[in-house]
Amino acid sequence: RKAKYSENKLKTLKARNEYLLTLEATNASVFKYYIHDLPDIIDCCDLGYHSSLSRALRTYLSAELSLEASRRAGLEVLEGAVEGLDPARDRQRLLGLYPTAFCPPARFSFQSHMGDA
Repeated sequence: RKAKYSENKLKTLKARNEYLLTLEATNASVFKYYIHDLPDIIDCCDLGYHSSLSRALRTYLSAELSLEASRRAGLEVLEGAVEGLDPARDRQRLLGLYPTAFCPPARFSFQSHMGDA
């Protein structure tokens, strides 16, 4: 009976040691997968999302900055035109361009009637 007990105790001790070794190997394998292999797999599957998004956003920013610069230039031109308004000069230019339409007519001459002087 004691021999059978010792034999069974030895078997359970071997099974326990094998279980602990298998558990340690499994934990090491899982650790290696999540720490080393998974990032490598993700890097291999990289389809350029971040670079594509970066290029798209940089293009958008460039377009917006160009639009803003264009608007600013247009507003500066408009401001120059507003500051350059001169009604007197414009009136003189209009009169000079169409002298026949805006020149005074000939004076009316006196026409005598029945000997009026």
